Amino acid sequence: MKQQILFTLSMLFYIAITNAQTNLPYFTDFETDSGGWIDGGSASARVTNNSNSPQGDNSWELRDDIGNESSFYQNFNLSGYDTVSISFSYQSNGFDPDFRWFIFYIAADAFQVKLDGTRVLLYTFDVEWDRNNEKNTVTITLNTDDYNFTSNSEIRFESLANSFNDLVYFDEISVTGTNSVTRPEADFTADNTAPFTDDIVSFTDLSDYTPTTWRGLFQVLVLLPMLTERLLARKTQKLRLIRQVCIMLP
Repeated sequence: MKQQILFTLSMLFYIAITNAQTNLPYFTDFETDSGGWIDGGSASARVTNNSNSPQGDNSWELRDDIGNESSFYQNFNLSGYDTVSISFSYQSNGFDPDFRWFIFYIAADAFQVKLDGTRVLLYTFDVEWDRNNEKNTVTITLNTDDYNFTSNSEIRFESLANSFNDLVYFDEISVTGTNSVTRPEADFTADNTAPFTDDIVSFTDLSDYTPTTWRGLFQVLVLLPMLTERLLARKTQKLRLIRQVCIMLP
């Protein structure tokens, strides 16, 4: 005859949403290394012990306006995000406003930020800021309605200065993403909370927000609540009924 045993059932569920791996959130202040950024050429470099760094001793220096040579970039996995925010600090040295003299014209020094080759920010000296050698901060928020976020999206900073001696320093770069999809909350019920040995227990998924995949770990701790006279007579009073059962949900 089957014997019924009392037990304490604890369930720990891990509900996994099928999302690609990502390196967000991201942050670097260049104090220890390049933070994964790659220089575009001779007018781009991580600099150390530099008094023009917006914070700390190290930053990334761009100069001149020679295309990719005056840029630095990194690829990010932005797939699955509704919005992506790029924040950073910067400080210019030697930047000038535009210059006009009769038909002679020199555009103001500037810099830009690109996502997969598309400009998402243009900052021009004497328009967005007007002082050299002072720290400034910027946050750009992009949304998936306007931009295509991929698993290999390139973010690029590029100088648009007029001279090799016109410099801009970038620091404290942060890239973060948000997703409006609500993470599921685990909730299961069992049809039999006091089973006999070898009984099958069925579980019903009541989790919120429609999970698509599950991974479950059930830990069953089986304890005799007390020593009965029968157990004493049979000399089976040792509490050794500790079992761990892994049940895979269908």
